[in-house]
Amino acid sequence: MSCFLILRKIWTDDIAEFKGQFYNITASKVGPILTQKPHFPIYLGGIVKEILAHIAKYADGWLAPVGGSLDILEGKICRTMA
Repeated sequence: MSCFLILRKIWTDDIAEFKGQFYNITASKVGPILTQKPHFPIYLGGIVKEILAHIAKYADGWLAPVGGSLDILEGKICRTMA
């Protein structure tokens, strides 16, 4: 999920640089500069355990599925946050 780390760097740093397993970005300036600070929110959707863990780590919000029991969703959220 390094793509989210890269986006945050591009959106918040004057000069963005990243070196990872799959992506390498040399010192770069990207524009125009965002007016919303620190950046606009990243929302992700999903319901499986692995995706919920990524959402908790990288996203600013969760797009919950429509339908289903609130008890089931609450249980999944609690297990992810543990």
